[in-house]
Amino acid sequence: MKKIIFLLLCFTSIVNAQEINKIDIQKSAKTFKLDTLKLKFSGEGFSFLKSEINANHFFLLGEYHNSNLVSKFTQSLFPELKQSGFKVWVTEISPTSVNKLNSFLNSKNYLKEITAFNTKYGKNNNPIPFFSSKADFEMLQESKNQDFQLWGIDQHFFGGFQFVMDDIFNGYDAKTKEENKTIIADANKPNGDAAFNKIFDLSKNKLAPTIKQEMLASIAIYTDYSKGNYFLNNTVRSKLMKTNFYKYHSDFLKINKTDPKVFVKLGSNHVAKGLSPLGIADFGNAIQQQAELKNKKSLHIQLCYRYEYDNKNNLIDGLEAGDYPIELLELYNENEWIIIDLRPFQSKLYDLQLKKDAKINLSKKMIDCINQFDVLILSPEKYK
Repeated sequence: MKKIIFLLLCFTSIVNAQEINKIDIQKSAKTFKLDTLKLKFSGEGFSFLKSEINANHFFLLGEYHNSNLVSKFTQSLFPELKQSGFKVWVTEISPTSVNKLNSFLNSKNYLKEITAFNTKYGKNNNPIPFFSSKADFEMLQESKNQDFQLWGIDQHFFGGFQFVMDDIFNGYDAKTKEENKTIIADANKPNGDAAFNKIFDLSKNKLAPTIKQEMLASIAIYTDYSKGNYFLNNTVRSKLMKTNFYKYHSDFLKINKTDPKVFVKLGSNHVAKGLSPLGIADFGNAIQQQAELKNKKSLHIQLCYRYEYDNKNNLIDGLEAGDYPIELLELYNENEWIIIDLRPFQSKLYDLQLKKDAKINLSKKMIDCINQFDVLILSPEKYK
């Protein structure tokens, strides 16, 4: 009888959960501050975030790209992550780009060499995306200071093709260089496929075949995009991310025997649970499933901003743009970060969506975020 009464009470609570609105969401918000000089967090919101770092095996930060403040935020997170046992940092670059960054980190003249590298190869596009500013370089250095392994799970971006070909060519012996001194110029011509392949085939570098396949897979992804095959483009890219991650993970376990706690920093589309904003089961969904299989937890965060400057330096309010939930953006504070835990609303939203007469007075973007992420963080940055 007690079990029946309990079940009836549960059913009654579901029936009575008739409404959810933005006030419910906004009341749950907490705030925190980040001192970008001392690289220290403070406030109730960060106490919550720190407890989540401790509680989760996978910590996924869905960023907006190319922000110095986000890099400072990440740099400040590394000591906290290390203290909680995290050992790996997953990034949105290729394995070859990771090897290149590690070669700079191992140099005594790290900052000078990586700056010169970006100057040489970054005339049109960054040779290694998301590692182009002083804040990015300091973030990377801090990851090394905290003993993180860097895993690059993404495609190789076109902006970095040139440095890869140069590095392979520079590994040739003198005779091979002389006999093929025009090979890179030939590869950069419109019909340079044969020369491109030959660059790698002539190399005695044991990694050359793997690097070549990485380049070819990336070219195929770009080709799908250029032909307008966006679903295929995003699906193949997502599969590549997962494949690269599992390869890194397998190699780690062979050496260390223990399952590493993993920090993920990718664009927010890639860290969502279920179907991502791009409409695919992306990397974040795979990590959620991985966590469930291991009986562990994953936290999926979306970083947001309200204001940005356009190319004419006009400040644009993103309140009506639809990129992020208005329920969050309305809380904007230029001196503090806003953080909202979405998980208490997930079951309530699920129940209401099953009811015909329920009132869900939320923006579509907020409903999507509740389904796709665990936490929202609003940055005080005015984004350029």
